Amino acid sequence: MTYWFRYEDIKGPKIFLAEYEVIKTTPRGVRLDNGRLVLFDSRKKWASPTIEEAWLCFMARKHSQLAHVTRYHRHCEALMAALTDCKSFEDFVAPENEEEWELI
Repeated sequence: MTYWFRYEDIKGPKIFLAEYEVIKTTPRGVRLDNGRLVLFDSRKKWASPTIEEAWLCFMARKHSQLAHVTRYHRHCEALMAALTDCKSFEDFVAPENEEEWELI
């Protein structure tokens, strides 16, 4: 039997290694026992053939998620700063173009 691996996190700082049995190998990828098809040549694989590769993919996923959340957090802080100057919703004037939104 062949297994592919994926690290996952659950509530709290808990990380676990999930093992998925390969039920079929195709010319383009593998079919796992949970029904997923993982392509060999995809840039972002859902699961990995080795535990080491699964760990690297997990770290890359968390880095990407952190970058996304950080950008969104900065955006929300900037919007809140802009909104604190408004006395009511009528005081807020939305920028007319996308470039001005990026400055907010």
